[in-house]
Amino acid sequence: MYQHHSTGGQVLDPGNCCERWYFGWCGCGGGGGCGDVTGPEMGKMDLKKMIEQLDSVEVPSVFICSISLEPMQDPMTLCTGQTYEQSNILKWFSLGHFTYPTTMQELWDESLTPNSTLSHLIHTWFSQKYLAMKLGF
Repeated sequence: MYQHHSTGGQVLDPGNCCERWYFGWCGCGGGGGCGDVTGPEMGKMDLKKMIEQLDSVEVPSVFICSISLEPMQDPMTLCTGQTYEQSNILKWFSLGHFTYPTTMQELWDESLTPNSTLSHLIHTWFSQKYLAMKLGF
């Protein structure tokens, strides 16, 4: 439960469909009783599926892998801070390249770090766009 003090202590119950819609957890449009779960359960929804269904949407450039020019689903960051889609950078390395794909500078460290912040932003952005599409916005 969430207690919002600025409105006189109104208590919001996330179990209520209309309130779940307010927080982006439900696709009912606020009407209640829809059964269209698109909130925390949407986290389990395949990002790839959302990307495919939102093919015509202009995606922020920071979400695009510079190797494939496609939206990233599993962004990984190199030691310099450059981020690539995991499958693309691993393929780059497997082909014997030990340079940065965009600058061709020699790598001094091949370690990859999951970019969980960017991953969360990507998933949130696509989830919101997907929800808006489903609701007809």
